[in-house]
Amino acid sequence: MRNIFFALLLVWGTAAWAQYANSPYTTGTGVGDYIASVSFGGMTNATGASASPYNTYYNMTGTVTRGVAFDFTLTPGPSYGQYWTVYVDLNSNNNFLDSGETLGHGYSAAGAAATISLTIPGSQAGGTYRLRVRCVYGTVGPHGVDTSYTYGEAEDYNILVQTGGGGSYTNSPYTSGTTAGDYITNVTFAGVNNTTGAAASPYNTYYNMTGTVIAGVAFNFSLTPGPSWGQYWTVYVDFNNNFSFGDSGETLGHSYSAAGTAATISLTVPGSTTPGTYRLRVRAVYGTVGPHGWNTSYTYGEAEDYNLQVNAPVPTLAASPTSLNLGSTNVGVPGTVVNYTLTASILTNDTLISAPAGVEFKRSTDATYVTTMTIPTTGSWSLTMNVRLIGTSVGSVSGNIVHTSTGANTLNVAVTGNVLGAPSLNANPTSLNLGNTPVGAPGTAVSYVLTGSNLVQGVTVTAPTGVNVSTNATSGFAQSITVTQTPTMNQTIWVRLTGASAGTVTGNVTNVHTTASVNVAVTGTVDPPSLGANPTSLNLGNTPVGTPGTPQSYDLTGSNLSTTTTVTAPTGVEVSLTQSGGYAASVTINQTPTLAQQVWVRLAGTSAGTVTGNVTNVHTTASVNVAVTGTVDAPSLQVNPTSLTLPTTSVGTPGTPQSYDLTGAGLVSNTVVNAPANFEISLSQTGSYSTSLNINQTPTLNATIWVRLTGATLGSFNGNVTNVAGTASVNVAVTGAVTPPNNLAVTRNGPAATTMVDNDAQGTGGNGLVILDITLATAQAA
Repeated sequence: MRNIFFALLLVWGTAAWAQYANSPYTTGTGVGDYIASVSFGGMTNATGASASPYNTYYNMTGTVTRGVAFDFTLTPGPSYGQYWTVYVDLNSNNNFLDSGETLGHGYSAAGAAATISLTIPGSQAGGTYRLRVRCVYGTVGPHGVDTSYTYGEAEDYNILVQTGGGGSYTNSPYTSGTTAGDYITNVTFAGVNNTTGAAASPYNTYYNMTGTVIAGVAFNFSLTPGPSWGQYWTVYVDFNNNFSFGDSGETLGHSYSAAGTAATISLTVPGSTTPGTYRLRVRAVYGTVGPHGWNTSYTYGEAEDYNLQVNAPVPTLAASPTSLNLGSTNVGVPGTVVNYTLTASILTNDTLISAPAGVEFKRSTDATYVTTMTIPTTGSWSLTMNVRLIGTSVGSVSGNIVHTSTGANTLNVAVTGNVLGAPSLNANPTSLNLGNTPVGAPGTAVSYVLTGSNLVQGVTVTAPTGVNVSTNATSGFAQSITVTQTPTMNQTIWVRLTGASAGTVTGNVTNVHTTASVNVAVTGTVDPPSLGANPTSLNLGNTPVGTPGTPQSYDLTGSNLSTTTTVTAPTGVEVSLTQSGGYAASVTINQTPTLAQQVWVRLAGTSAGTVTGNVTNVHTTASVNVAVTGTVDAPSLQVNPTSLTLPTTSVGTPGTPQSYDLTGAGLVSNTVVNAPANFEISLSQTGSYSTSLNINQTPTLNATIWVRLTGATLGSFNGNVTNVAGTASVNVAVTGAVTPPNNLAVTRNGPAATTMVDNDAQGTGGNGLVILDITLATAQAA
């Protein structure tokens, strides 16, 4: 008996059946000897002409009951009749060579079906087994499964052996089912992805679809209902193959999803489950929260059946990623660390790890790198592994980090890298004069060329204080930059003064790559700013309050200026860059790097008094002052003469006017003139007279004020005519008299003779009283 080679293909999270060896042919299907159709246990697989003499259909499972005969129907291609043999690996040892595993044989003519009645022994354990059907041209069966024949084909399937005396799965009942739009549109799990439309029947079977899982390992189950109604879900597995989903532990999980929306359930087949194929049912129920009884009747919903292949857990080693580029390093320098994650599942032995030549590794928690390591840990675990080039000799490095653990797969992590010779760096020129720049302004950029070889990472270029570097002549300047060109470099480096502070700048621009470096000496000067003024003092003269003074100017000059210069006047003074306008408390001059500006200064005239102070001219750390002085005169009023003696007038007649001259300066408001009692005033000798005048002349005043007696009252009068403008005032003293009229007429009234009254007769005593009855009148015109 020849040995049968098999390999176990394992992908993390999913296991597959062992690979069975082909039944050999020297020519196979080359001239039309092939299997056209296989049908058994509720499964039919119709195929066309096959190019290969060996094909596997592990996603197709026929279901039979042990001890109960079943029909096996086989159809060859249309060209040649074939002899048939059917095998089942009843002890699951990955071959069909053991006693009792050749189940039956038969013959059919070209294109005609042959039906063979077969029976799985009644003592066979329930579960899923591999089944092979073999056709051979010209040789009567039964055929040796590993015997070589000239023409024919072999195909492998799954056969699910049910226990008991036979039976079938019944639907989970519904009274209305899918009629109102309550149905399943997609079921996805463990390699199955089945999309269906609206179902007429509430129960549908998909026994040709098998999901494969590992016992004890979680897997996702995605369920999508139709677009009309949300559904509650329950998933069942018939773990004891008794055609029922009602036994303990057979309800695997439940969930809910809205209409048209997928629900994902994380499910786990118990780790103690015997490997094999089992029936799986998913049930959708409208309006009732799960889990649902598998045979309980509900109104709306659908149930679908599938196969579930459960594989035993297998010790596994896995890595992510499975290939590493370790980059480059220089000889004598360990390389950059690269990581991968090493994951173990249910290991039963230690894990041995070995690196190829030129590579070393360690666990992330270890302190020391090694080239081999034994991890004395079983079970399931995960580690972060650090890997790097050792760098002991020049040349390329490649190979595998090999991981082995007895009973598990051999895991390789491919590594590549390169070890270069010693790095070198050169600069041309090795010194630079960065010239001069005003403080606050970056200097003019000058350059050197940096070259290098055997470089494995970026070169760090760092400037001394006061200097910046860049790979671009006009932008990107910084204190330090990294230039990445490997393994050779040819880069122009631009250098300039930052201008941040005044003074001489010297130092080295350092260029460093691991063990290689080169310096470029730099020198330069940052000139401080300066300002000058001519003259340095101004006499702004006099101006009346309320009137800006006459402008005076000085010339402001500057050098090494990097920003604006601010000119600020003291209180009571204002400045401008033009003689005729634009005066303010402060102005800004934007002239760099030199300045030449005539600055105009004047008294603001806002308040009276002496004005002194400095006009300050400031640019960062440079400044110059221009001393200013001036006077803002207070308001004043003058009169001439300061007193008036007015001509005498008769009562009832206004007097003859006299005048005085009223002048003023620095006035900011009207001048009010008020006459004392019995006097009146006017701005015109012949004009209208009143007791008060309001004269609107500012800031100067020049008026003639006329004063006269009103003549309304008899007597002698004096007083002051007051003249007031804001805080300024002056008086004019006035005097005058109003006399009786000069044409008085006397009229006698009563008897012509004077009547004498004897006081004694009146009892009063004393002299006699003369009684005169006369009238006094004047003929003076009004």
